[in-house]
Amino acid sequence: MSETLGRGGFTDERRIEREAKRPHENPPPAGDPASSPAPAIADVRREVREAVQSIVSRGAMADATSFSHQVELLLQLKQYLTDFQDRLLGVSDNYRRKIETLHQAGMMDETCHRYIENELAETQSLIGRLVEHIGANDIPRVESEVAYLEQKL
Repeated sequence: MSETLGRGGFTDERRIEREAKRPHENPPPAGDPASSPAPAIADVRREVREAVQSIVSRGAMADATSFSHQVELLLQLKQYLTDFQDRLLGVSDNYRRKIETLHQAGMMDETCHRYIENELAETQSLIGRLVEHIGANDIPRVESEVAYLEQKL
């Protein structure tokens, strides 16, 4: 009785798998893609590489990387960053209004004032610095990239 047990304590896992199948199920025919094992990573990489080469050879990538297309994309990024700044400022205002609403709903004066002075002030300061950073660094960087590409047009 000293059998070597497989994983999970079973002596023959393949037997367990065969018995687990429903009797009315037919196994897929040989050569059926459903019965083949998952493709090896090397095969997947090869397929992806071939697909990318096919796209490049057709010139689709040439259109996507044109300077004018890049300028359009960068201008979209600039607009997003500008909108993002506005949303951040809105979040900061909403935060302040929520505390005021809670105070009007009965939050104790001491708790409200302490929260405004300690937590809200710090959070609004961080949001303000983030908005300033985007305006002083991110947007100008996008603008310089646009200017560079427009010179190449």
